[in-house]
Amino acid sequence: MKLLNTLELNRLIGYMEALSCSLNGCNYVTIFNAQQLKIEDNNLEIKKLIKFGYPQTKVENATISESSSSEMVARINSFIQRVNPYDKENNLADSKKRNLITGFWHNISKCIDYQNAEIIEYIPQRENYDIQDPLNNFIIFGLTFLIIDRQQKICLLIHCSASD
Repeated sequence: MKLLNTLELNRLIGYMEALSCSLNGCNYVTIFNAQQLKIEDNNLEIKKLIKFGYPQTKVENATISESSSSEMVARINSFIQRVNPYDKENNLADSKKRNLITGFWHNISKCIDYQNAEIIEYIPQRENYDIQDPLNNFIIFGLTFLIIDRQQKICLLIHCSASD
């Protein structure tokens, strides 16, 4: 297993950074990030994939849940729609948010065929909040998905969060 560093991934990460800046509010920040892994063994345990992509994450007490591409898309779109920067300079109209969402999924699709992949949701235990854990350091809202293409032997880990 190894971390990938492709042009498509770098474009996605750049888009996610811009998306984060666009959605930041007066009293909170949003974070979007991604890691892409080359999988050697299709039978690899999901928690090991997460730990490889985010070594500081404490996966021991987390829940791993199967999901679907439509559920993942709905959850992430809802996350983006729900964030409401209320300072006058950053206030985003719904049409602008729809454009941000379209760009987000366009960049994801350049990295992996998420509509035909296996989707796994990683759910940390909130009572074990840890500022050092990159997947469990959010206050307001957070989600993490693994998109696994076993034929191409790649995995894309996506994390979105909002914190004060």
